[in-house]
Amino acid sequence: MEIPTGHFLDVGPSCLTLNRSRCLLGIPDWDVRPALAAKLRCGPALLSSIVGEMQASEVSRAVVAAMSVASSVDLTVEDVIVLHNSNRLTVRLLPCDVLARVAPVAHQVAQFEVELAQRLAESGCPVATLEPRVAPGVYERDGFVVTLWTYYEPAAPAEVSPARLRHCVRAAACRHAEA
Repeated sequence: MEIPTGHFLDVGPSCLTLNRSRCLLGIPDWDVRPALAAKLRCGPALLSSIVGEMQASEVSRAVVAAMSVASSVDLTVEDVIVLHNSNRLTVRLLPCDVLARVAPVAHQVAQFEVELAQRLAESGCPVATLEPRVAPGVYERDGFVVTLWTYYEPAAPAEVSPARLRHCVRAAACRHAEA
């Protein structure tokens, strides 16, 4: 089962290496990767390992893991949109409208991400929040760790003042030092 990437959010190293302007124009990276594979003289499996992307079989299993976790915490999932595919997968679960981040168990940074997001939010920094309808944490399914987040519609980048940015960086550093 092949799951297409939605919204062309994956502007990964393969695009930037081959032709940055094509990615900035919104041309999906599936259009660029075959040319990069040919340029590097490697097959799709090796290319995926070079640019840090999950294989199609892993993507399918990761999507099923995200759906299973969401269902286990009473969120309704009928559709999935893959937003980003790198060493972890980011998917939008519908109709519950939740963002799930899914990574192989070997990539144990999920707990750190959850704790960091909580600490930054406590400090008043503008960060994505964990899904409020479920217990915050890291869920494990079928060799993957899954975290559930609030989904935010894409928006134009907001201007962040240098003072606000310094505040958030200092808050993160202080919280990290306390941990």
